[in-house]
Amino acid sequence: MRKQTILLLSFLLLVVLGGFYAQPLFAKDEPLKMDIRTISGDDALLEGLTYYGTASTQWEATTFSLDRSGLHPSETQRQDVFFQDYADSAVLAWRADYRSFMRGKSSYSGNYAETEGQLYYVVEENDGFSLEILDKANGIVSENLLAYPEKKQKTYYSVSRTFLLDGKVIIEYSRYGNYSDYLGSDIAIYDPTSGSLEEHFVFEMPEGVAGHQSISAEILTQDDQKALFVMVRTEENDLEATDYVPPVISIAFKRYDWDTKQWTDLANTQDFSKEDLPYTIEDGIFYQLNQSGGDWTIQSLDLMQDKVLETIVLENADDWEFTSAADWKILIAGNNAVLTQTYIEPDRAAQLAAFDIGTGEMLYSGEITTSFGTNKETGSLYFDRIIYEP
Repeated sequence: MRKQTILLLSFLLLVVLGGFYAQPLFAKDEPLKMDIRTISGDDALLEGLTYYGTASTQWEATTFSLDRSGLHPSETQRQDVFFQDYADSAVLAWRADYRSFMRGKSSYSGNYAETEGQLYYVVEENDGFSLEILDKANGIVSENLLAYPEKKQKTYYSVSRTFLLDGKVIIEYSRYGNYSDYLGSDIAIYDPTSGSLEEHFVFEMPEGVAGHQSISAEILTQDDQKALFVMVRTEENDLEATDYVPPVISIAFKRYDWDTKQWTDLANTQDFSKEDLPYTIEDGIFYQLNQSGGDWTIQSLDLMQDKVLETIVLENADDWEFTSAADWKILIAGNNAVLTQTYIEPDRAAQLAAFDIGTGEMLYSGEITTSFGTNKETGSLYFDRIIYEP
């Protein structure tokens, strides 16, 4: 009798433990869920608003896009457990469409520039920038070597951004000594066909000033005007201080006129030089989101005319929480401004709204709702591109 009791208890224990450990195997895998939920207004205002991002687990990465019609997963790639590839959605899309051309190339989108018919790739080599141009229609690849403007011994280069304007290749890059010793940032303009250098601009710390300087460049177009906009960030350190003194940070705006080839230091920038505020540039106008005195505002500066435009107070946004510039993005198209949070957490809605850029009237209010799923633990989920093209 005792032996039968022991066998019965052992069987029951096996059933309980077996059910416990087998449950995950038979549980229904709930995938990533994401949606845009309308609170007020017409979601037709979101036509042309698309979020591109990547959801990653320890084992795989899935690119996706999100618009008002819902979530659209695209391609899932296996991740190497030890060497994860953090390519953004644009690079992953190019890899899917142009596998042969993209083989062995950088996962950083700053090395690329794209037109309707071509995909450009720039990377650092010993004697210059290697340029490859893919013709999307026929798959033909042309190559050229763009010699460095000046090559010094033990100087290393790192491409930050690649642009195209009027058939010219514009490369924003940094220079380093012994890889980690920052020397400065440059912009070089090349003719991609001949490989000849047409312009070279150097941005370095003022002589006698200790610290660090970095740049961020953008192409400006307004009517028939074209220019290159450069935001210069200078971080000055006090080397004589005995105690810690935070660096003094200053930001300057510069404009290079494409036709006259002249540089202009913009003067009316005192209200636009805060680096911790999100901004965007559209039609040659610099739009910056700001929060002051409980109000959310959009400040505007015409970069072509160096003229401050009217500040617009945004309606019904006073209870929104501002954390950091990285968590918010502002997009402009026509008379509308879209303001959206970019930081995504499970079971936490991200704010989304559209405003009339002339009056500040809130035309649409919504939120992005997210559920990471159950069985597969999502390690990260982020938007690396948000496009608004109604």
